[in-house]
Amino acid sequence: MSRREDKREQLLRIAVEMYSREGDFTARELTSRAGMNIASLNYYFGSKENLVGEIERRLLQLFTEDITSVSAKGRTPLERLSTLLYAVAERLLANPGITRHFVDMLISGDDRVFELLEASVGRGGPIFAALMDILREIGIADEEEGFRRLVIGVSSLAPVFVIGLGQDGIVARAFTLRLAQLGILAVYHFDPVLMPTSLANAGREDVMLVFSEHGRRTVLSELSRLFRTRVGTVVSVTRNTPNPLRAQADLALVVSGHDDRPHVEPLLYHAALQQLLDLVFVLLCEHGEERLQLLDQDAARIRQLLES
Repeated sequence: MSRREDKREQLLRIAVEMYSREGDFTARELTSRAGMNIASLNYYFGSKENLVGEIERRLLQLFTEDITSVSAKGRTPLERLSTLLYAVAERLLANPGITRHFVDMLISGDDRVFELLEASVGRGGPIFAALMDILREIGIADEEEGFRRLVIGVSSLAPVFVIGLGQDGIVARAFTLRLAQLGILAVYHFDPVLMPTSLANAGREDVMLVFSEHGRRTVLSELSRLFRTRVGTVVSVTRNTPNPLRAQADLALVVSGHDDRPHVEPLLYHAALQQLLDLVFVLLCEHGEERLQLLDQDAARIRQLLES
């Protein structure tokens, strides 16, 4: 390997480490950590966009190689299947930057996210191939069924399910992104019809966070009842008036914002709701040192962007 290739590989390796743990970074942050001139990024990669593309490919390569090697462990097919699914979830939790990157791409409408997911957990990827090898041992050879089990298995390992419909969905999606900022793996659902599939194999320690201003949507109350009785903990976020959804929750977060003027009441409600969610966010931040470090890194990055 030439000196140029060696320097390029060093820069890429550090970039991959930063992206997997922290998410996005500035050129100054990267080159400073690598001990190189800021112009090195363009010299070796042409642009930051080209570098991000190489980071994505390298991360997927490491991600799939790690998971497929782990999935070979286990004496029985069922043990290997469990190991594979948990390996996917554990790698995502250990590398919160990857999750945040995929979420950012989805929100911004970047179609490349589907190509990346297809290359990693899609039918043409090595993880799916490893899964099918295990399923064939237990008598399941249908790839359609195998893919369905992979989707259900991986999504059900997320510790937090977030759901909100209509206007509540805007708040639910925003809070899901805030959870991702703290490295908490969360899945936002906007279609209650599809959600039971994801919940099929959810665990006892999982949480479902349901946003519904008035708490009167029958489908959300039914989902909450099923999740609570069969699986895990339900947290509802509604107005402080009595409603069916609150009755199904293990923990009911209530928002008070009443005013006789119809143009003022929704403003009060959303202001009170935001204050409540900010408080929950602060409590989550203080629950672990790693979460505070992630926030500090984000704040430092934003300051650098504003000052540059």
